[in-house]
Amino acid sequence: MDIREIISAFDSLSKSDSKYLNIFQIMRTGHSEKVSSNIIAHFTSSNDNPDIKNALLKALSTTLKINSLDRFFDTFSKTEVVTTQGKKIDIIIGANNSDLFIIENKIYHTLNNDLDDYFNFIDKNEEYSKYKKHFIVLSLHPIKIKHPAYKNITHDKLCKEFKKIYGVNLIQQNIQSMLITDYCNNMINLSGNHIHMNHDIYPFTEKYYYKIREIMSMTESYSSFSKEKIMSLKDYYEETKHQYQGVINSGTYLDENSFPKKFLDR
Repeated sequence: MDIREIISAFDSLSKSDSKYLNIFQIMRTGHSEKVSSNIIAHFTSSNDNPDIKNALLKALSTTLKINSLDRFFDTFSKTEVVTTQGKKIDIIIGANNSDLFIIENKIYHTLNNDLDDYFNFIDKNEEYSKYKKHFIVLSLHPIKIKHPAYKNITHDKLCKEFKKIYGVNLIQQNIQSMLITDYCNNMINLSGNHIHMNHDIYPFTEKYYYKIREIMSMTESYSSFSKEKIMSLKDYYEETKHQYQGVINSGTYLDENSFPKKFLDR
């Protein structure tokens, strides 16, 4: 099947600016910071669905522009961690025995929290001494933060990045996928950025689901293959560059016959 057919079919889908209906909206808990924190903590540490865990942590890392993190293991999470001054850190997430995310979760409340206390508690705590620490204020809308260690990201950007990474898996009919989808839809609603597809998305995904998964798999394989070849060429160049240094410095043109077959095979 031509990929252009899939692109054309997707472009023809109708869009709506109505809000996503979700379980949090129905239960009137969508604005609760505690519920939000519990959802994030659960899915970043639970092994019930490793794909969701990896996609959510990858979305968090990408939104923070931490490019070094890709896959996640040995994760844990805590909520409402009490500091020595009796104040509560909303969420702490550890991953890979190397990175620690300290999150102040804000939905409708203003940022009046003692970020200095949170920072000092984490910084001086021996339990977290081995981790690289990422201090975050997660809010509905961008806000200015005076504390130099903290970065601000929005729920909207985090959820949209998660949806992009998790991709076609969102339509899987299991409780974890449905719950995280509802959570993200609720946060996008609250942010006011809720343009989405109408119901014709369902026949589209039913028709093209396996083809899209196939394309995703091919893309990942090609990416891995390309990285492997590039690194192989880099290693070979480092091993043999002395042989060609004079030619390279002179600016002489080299065609494929100038290189050994071993180099070209790589």
